[in-house]
Amino acid sequence: MAVHHLVVGEGTIKQRLFDAAVEIVMVSQRDLPHDLREDFAWVEAAVTKNPSKPVTGTLQKRIVGGSTGRLGATIPYMRVATAVKVAERICYIEARLRDVCAQP
Repeated sequence: MAVHHLVVGEGTIKQRLFDAAVEIVMVSQRDLPHDLREDFAWVEAAVTKNPSKPVTGTLQKRIVGGSTGRLGATIPYMRVATAVKVAERICYIEARLRDVCAQP
C-alpha cells in the first residue's frame, strides 16, 4: 500500500511520502528478509529523524494539546530531493519483496 500512496496518491511528494510512511512504520524489520532490513532501517530513520513536537489547538472552544508525531516533525521539513530518495528506496524494497514472493 505504501508504494500505491507514492505513485498515485494526491499531493506533493512529501504528502505522498507521509501517507506511505504511515503504512511503513507498522512493519517490523523482523518481518522482512534479512537482506532488506538495512534498507528498511534507512527508510525508517529517514522518516522519523526528528522528535515529535508539541502542538496546541482548539476543539469545541477548548484548548487541547497533542504532538506532531515523529513523521509530522520530519517529513514536512525534508528537502524534496531527500523525499525523492526515500521514495525510491521504498520502491526498491517493494520490488525486491515481489521478487522474493515470486520465487518457488
